[in-house]
Amino acid sequence: MTLFCLDLLKDVVPNHLLSTDMFQAEYVARGYLAGSGWKEYRQSGAVCGIPLPAGLRESDQLPQPIFTPATKAQTSRIRPGP
Repeated sequence: MTLFCLDLLKDVVPNHLLSTDMFQAEYVARGYLAGSGWKEYRQSGAVCGIPLPAGLRESDQLPQPIFTPATKAQTSRIRPGP
């Protein structure tokens, strides 16, 4: 719907749309030190290059939320039997 409206009104009101080419990206807002963030913190004291205070424990609340890139493993769909 947004693309339709921006395209429809582009001659009336300039807008920020440059392209409709898409790329896959995923980001996580982290407020707690868990999952892959915890694993990375144990090794480097940082998550995605963002240094964090020393001495944090698994699932501790972060001093302030951080915004990090994320990836999901490809999953295969299980097909129902015949």
